[in-house]
Amino acid sequence: MKERGGLFVIIFFVISMQFISATELVLQPNGVFGKDSFIIQGSPNQNAGASTNLKIKGDDNRRILIEFNLSLIDSNAIINNATLELYITSDGSLTPTINLYRLTNSWKEGTGTETITNNGATWNSRNG
Repeated sequence: MKERGGLFVIIFFVISMQFISATELVLQPNGVFGKDSFIIQGSPNQNAGASTNLKIKGDDNRRILIEFNLSLIDSNAIINNATLELYITSDGSLTPTINLYRLTNSWKEGTGTETITNNGATWNSRNG
């Protein structure tokens, strides 16, 4: 769960899997089961891995990074459905468009709170 500049986002990733019977697994990134951060084009060397919230704004280029620990899913599982739920508590005066993309490289969460830490993902580096 993260809050950024009036925007509050709760992240749930629900996967329905088929084994012998239907199973539902809810994943939320946290210090043990995944990671999250955001990066800002206008502050290309800042890391926000330790921030307690995520910011999406319609007036600048920002990207939210989310990784889920999928180790609880059996490698033979058949995934019938996956849902990502984002909850916004304040939308301000702009209506941002939110697109989802798969990250194909690893990245470090880091310890910054919109600060330069040299140890986590930034606009310029995926590893700090």
